[in-house]
Parts: sequence; C-alpha cells; structure tokens
Amino acid sequence: MNKYTSLQEDIFSVFKSVEWLYLSIPTFPSDFTGTATGNYLRVSILPGDDNLVNPPRSVSGQVIIEIFVKAGSGPFITATMADTLDTFLSGKYFTTTANGSTQFGTSTLGNGRNDKDNPSLYCTPYSIPFNFYGV
Repeated sequence: MNKYTSLQEDIFSVFKSVEWLYLSIPTFPSDFTGTATGNYLRVSILPGDDNLVNPPRSVSGQVIIEIFVKAGSGPFITATMADTLDTFLSGKYFTTTANGSTQFGTSTLGNGRNDKDNPSLYCTPYSIPFNFYGV
C-alpha cells in the first residue's frame, strides 16, 4: 500500500472503531454527497509537507473536521464534540496498517458560521496536525 492510501486508512480507522461507533456521531468523508440530519462531522485529510524521517513514504499535514450542529443551539454541543474528537485524536500515536503509523498533535477549534448550503446548520472547523510515518 502507498503512503496516501495508508494515511487515509489510518485516519478513517478511528471513525470506524467500536468506541467511535458507540457514540453514534455520524461521520462522513469530505466528498459525501448525501443528506445528513442532526449533528454530524465531515472529515478532510490535507497532506502537506513530506520532508520527514522517510520522505518517499512519510507525510505530514492537517485533518480538518467540520462540526455541524443545529444553528442557534449554542456553543456547548460544538465544544463537547471537539472534546470528544480530542479524546480520540489529540496527542495519539497509532499503527493500523502494515505500512506505517500516524501521530497527531494538538487540535484547534476555529470560529463557526452558518452553513452556506443549509443555513439551519452551524459549522465549526476543528483542525489537528498529523505526521504519517511510512515503512
């Protein structure tokens, strides 16, 4: 498996885990085209610099997770969802593929806004840096 495929598999494995699924927070990739209702997350993986320990197989970047909640529901639900994401990602190091491991840094919660496609939803970006070390 190549670095980008392994990276995608590693990161999305978090959202396929039994522990995550137990929380019942719908989580979709960035190219999701269906209709989601209620609170949900949309995950984008943005690989960037590949000048790490093993440049041909390693990559660093950001995971951007858009947190969608009902507009007007206040910041508590968004903050709770961001704290939950931190429990699974912030400072974690794990190996889920035979071709590498992923290490996450410290997260940032950005300013929210009403969703342009559905103004009844409020969208807040959560971002966290990562390093993927391929073997």
